[in-house]
Amino acid sequence: MPEINEIRLLIAHIKNLVIQISELKEKLKKNINMKISDNEKSIILSYYLTGIYSLYEDIFEKVTETFENTINSKDKWHQELLTRMVISVKDVRPNLISKNNFEIFNELRKFRHVFRYSYVFTLKLDRIMELTKNYFKKQKNINKDINQFLKFLVKLTKE
Repeated sequence: MPEINEIRLLIAHIKNLVIQISELKEKLKKNINMKISDNEKSIILSYYLTGIYSLYEDIFEKVTETFENTINSKDKWHQELLTRMVISVKDVRPNLISKNNFEIFNELRKFRHVFRYSYVFTLKLDRIMELTKNYFKKQKNINKDINQFLKFLVKLTKE
């Protein structure tokens, strides 16, 4: 089990990252209805979506560092990291994200991979808008998952 100060540091990291996610989310919302070309809008929305997922992944990484140390699989590291967040580890930690929210995170993860590493592709605004809409639909449940995990962490600091 991690030391109390490690738990406190994790709580602070998660809260800070949640603030950053909220800031990017607001920028994403502002840019949804911008009157610019589809190509420009696709690039801007993609940038914010991938940034948002990267911040969530930072949370996942901090949780893994605190409770499990490392992930050995180098080639599927991002996928393994996300998968671990759905798993509850008995006597160690509960899941960070629910199975219901796994799908949107997985879609964001895959989208980020395509956006970052595909050099010859065309962004399709309708698909990006759909992903954005799905992310916003899940937002309340995602926040609930994170708050529930934070409550678990706070309880650990009281024991």
